[in-house]
Amino acid sequence: MTDSSTNMRLKLPLICFILEIILIILFGVLVQYDHDTDARDFHNKSHHDYENDFYYRYPSFQDVHVMIFIGFGFLMTFLQRYGFSSVGFNFLIAAFALQWATLMQGFFHGMHGGKIHIGVESMINADFCTGSVLISFGAVLGKTSPVQLLVMALFEVTLFAVNEFILLSLLGTRDAGGSMTIHTFGAYFGLMVTRILYRPNLDKSKHKNCSVYHSDLFAMIGTIYLWMFWPSFNSAVTAHGDDQHRTALNTYYSLAACTLSTYAMSALTAHDGKLDMVHIQNAALAGGVAAGTAGEMMLTPFGSMIVGFLAGIISVLGYKYLSPVLEDKLKIQDTCGVHNLHGMPGVLGAVVGAVTASLATREVYGGGLDDVFPLVAEGKREASLQGGIQALSLAVTLGIALLGGLIVGTWLSGLSSYGSWVCDPDVNSESGLHSALNSVFRFHPEAARLRSPSRHHLLRGQHLLGGQFAAATWRRHGIVELLPTSFEAFKKKKKKNNLKCFSPDISHCSHQRAVLRQQSDQQNVHCSVHNTHTHTHTHTHTRSLVFLSLWGPSIDSHSCLAPNPDPYPNPNPHHNKA
Repeated sequence: MTDSSTNMRLKLPLICFILEIILIILFGVLVQYDHDTDARDFHNKSHHDYENDFYYRYPSFQDVHVMIFIGFGFLMTFLQRYGFSSVGFNFLIAAFALQWATLMQGFFHGMHGGKIHIGVESMINADFCTGSVLISFGAVLGKTSPVQLLVMALFEVTLFAVNEFILLSLLGTRDAGGSMTIHTFGAYFGLMVTRILYRPNLDKSKHKNCSVYHSDLFAMIGTIYLWMFWPSFNSAVTAHGDDQHRTALNTYYSLAACTLSTYAMSALTAHDGKLDMVHIQNAALAGGVAAGTAGEMMLTPFGSMIVGFLAGIISVLGYKYLSPVLEDKLKIQDTCGVHNLHGMPGVLGAVVGAVTASLATREVYGGGLDDVFPLVAEGKREASLQGGIQALSLAVTLGIALLGGLIVGTWLSGLSSYGSWVCDPDVNSESGLHSALNSVFRFHPEAARLRSPSRHHLLRGQHLLGGQFAAATWRRHGIVELLPTSFEAFKKKKKKNNLKCFSPDISHCSHQRAVLRQQSDQQNVHCSVHNTHTHTHTHTHTRSLVFLSLWGPSIDSHSCLAPNPDPYPNPNPHHNKA
């Protein structure tokens, strides 16, 4: 067993077991139910079930939970070769972070009598913290191992809780939707981490940071879920009644206005006037981010629409013009563009919140001033001072995020060399091709009956060593089309990963939609997927777990995740041995 195989097999299980055992022990010692959750306390002090906070908070929690696991997870599947890892690692990080966040936030906010009291609001706040971690995950997507991601989450959750405590408890900042505490913090923390993890050879993989048709389609699923549930996200922990109602409305109209400005700017900034899916998937959500801080304030419907409109413009311009500058000049490779979706709109939301807070008066808010700005209502603070505190909170958030990201990123960079926890070592390309082609013959009945020299030569690799490879086209069988491609470099052992193989889209053969995959010890064929309908090509990373699919590309680069078992196992495993 190779060193990297040992790393992948042992390090991830080891850290998962250690972290979870520690969490279980800490929960057993420190955590107990709150008043609305404990059977004895609730029934002794309450007379009606509807008085329980669960009925008011849980619907919002459901929406937030969907955003965390489906919204963020699928939004990151845009990369053509990182779909498994995007959703899978999102699931892993979120499951850990919400447990750790419960402890960290409880330690700072909900600890009474030496115990952390948890309820449905604790779950919402834990998901908020998890969302910030997932934003940072978007910045380092594809450049970190699952072990590094867990370590990053461990420290980021802690720093998030510290920043949240300083802002909400010490400074008295209002930030119900988390424009500062969630989005700004997560974005700039992740940007600093990805800057520290940058290596000069990463610029050679720019062409791999792209999408294909079906990956963009999956990413749009995440966008739609996030867009629909963002009003619940911003209003989840606001005061019951008009505060929650107002926050949802402000977010609702901010998102709508943002969507139109996003479409307009996307077409306007394109030379051919075509819409860019990157803009639609991401910038259309910026209105929800920008409405986070001022959402519960008397922003007014037209004010929220102005905020969303500006957020869409800023976000699209960031994706179009600022991201290339950050990568080329500052060496910040922001995979998901979190600076444009969460960073700049979060700063905009903080500024809008500061201005709106400075204009708060009893005439405008009436009795609602006690809920939105209690310190101003009590006379302990002027509205102008509250606005200044809001602006100061933005500076504090940026400082903690950047400094924390610098420290954590530096430590992560020393944990391991790139990829050693992610994939197995390279294997000979010929063995990978042999396995892939054998899979074609195994799973397709027409191919299994072929006994032509073409099949024999394909499996033996004799045609591949001849320079120009022009194998027979089996389109009439609906199997695979191998196009004329140069394979001269295949003979040179020092030049691995130059082999090209093609698998077409034959999804119309529903009865044979079988997964053609290689075993984990045959992982490093440099493939491009040829779609016989669209004639488009996409390229993978040179170190990857290769999963060949009959209906399209499904190769996860730098992924520890394996696909589902073959749905059509070979009934006679010895029948097709070459």
